[in-house]
Amino acid sequence: MLLKNISQLIVMMLAMLTPYIYLRKYQKSQIMPKIRDLPALKVIPEMIGRAAEMGAKCFWSPGIRKDVDARVICGLSILETVSELAVQKGSSVVSATAGPVLMPLIEDAMITGFTNSGQPQLKPDVRFLTDQQFAYCAGIMGIIERENCQANFFTGGWADEALPISAAGNAIGAMQIAGDTNMYQLPYFVCTCDYVMIAEEFLVSGAVLSQDIELLGGIIGSDVLKYILIAVAILGIVGASIGSDFIVQLLSY
Repeated sequence: MLLKNISQLIVMMLAMLTPYIYLRKYQKSQIMPKIRDLPALKVIPEMIGRAAEMGAKCFWSPGIRKDVDARVICGLSILETVSELAVQKGSSVVSATAGPVLMPLIEDAMITGFTNSGQPQLKPDVRFLTDQQFAYCAGIMGIIERENCQANFFTGGWADEALPISAAGNAIGAMQIAGDTNMYQLPYFVCTCDYVMIAEEFLVSGAVLSQDIELLGGIIGSDVLKYILIAVAILGIVGASIGSDFIVQLLSY
């Protein structure tokens, strides 16, 4: 059998129903859910305005990822906002990728941003450099330094290229935002970037930027599920410490 016991069924039902219930709740009420502000997202207009005042460009990259995953999708939502604000403030955006598959998605995100700002005729500057990690790294470092990119956004899936690329931007005094779920690379971003979105902060960035009621409702539902599971775990710990195995027995059915 796919499900061996009742507790697995209950956990699966909670995992599926809790986000859905909150999604529907906010969808019907049209009341905007409250999610705490993310400093990295609030500073994006300031970064792009600073780059425009300096006559500099903005730069965005999804890292070494060559295909689509959740991190790349979240990064694209940030690119869309960056593209829109860059047009409004008189700057421009350069993007680079190591995956040819990602190029049409990046172009689409930039065109959507241009269209939202009233300039749909603008051509997105998307560059495929190479799929070799450190050649890609060197190419981006060159772009940042030669083209004076003063507002850099490193949001996607990053590996060993994270440190040298972000250090190149730091060396020219650029303001930088990074976001990833790879905990091995986040310390390097913390050292070289002004703002870093860590793990779940990064994954909810698209919903926060779009202020989509359905997406925000689903996020709150997921958080409620986590609180429920944490409460059950705490009850289990407390019960075990006083000699009761009720929670353990309950979850073993």
